[in-house]
Amino acid sequence: MCKHLRQLFVFVEHLDVPADNNAAERAVRPYVVARKISGGTRSSKGSQTQSVLMSLFSTWMLRTQDALQACQEMLASGAARAPSSPANQFPLINGEQLLD
Repeated sequence: MCKHLRQLFVFVEHLDVPADNNAAERAVRPYVVARKISGGTRSSKGSQTQSVLMSLFSTWMLRTQDALQACQEMLASGAARAPSSPANQFPLINGEQLLD
């Protein structure tokens, strides 16, 4: 811990850095509640799919984008790509591959 003491107290030198992780905790809470209510997924592929979708929709909401429109655009842009590998099953967003 002493080795990383400076990183632990970045918020003291930079007032724009919060001293806690409450924002991160609040961001994941709806998904934790949804997982608890639904009983989770039944497979690792289902868990991965749910994680990607939750990440996408959260990002679109944070960017104040219309999530439905952004999802439609993403699907349309990837519709012509053949899924030759698992990575190609996920379309590009702004030119970046979602999963490697």
